[in-house]
Amino acid sequence: MIMGTDVAAQAGTELDAHHVPETNGRMAVCRRCGCRTDGPGGVHHVPSERQAARSGDWLTAQSKIMHIARAREMRGA
Repeated sequence: MIMGTDVAAQAGTELDAHHVPETNGRMAVCRRCGCRTDGPGGVHHVPSERQAARSGDWLTAQSKIMHIARAREMRGA
């Protein structure tokens, strides 16, 4: 279980580095990535163990999206 908690904490740290949680002020969920936050006006992502893998997949997808956008810019498309 400790390993799972470490993975979840690492996922939260990576999400925090990627973006500040965007909540609606009433729910402790980031509107941008869907991850749980540390409160309704949260400043940190706090994914559960179940959310850790999904958060990693979301970050990977965002990275690919940014790569594609940069490639298009370089091509002038």
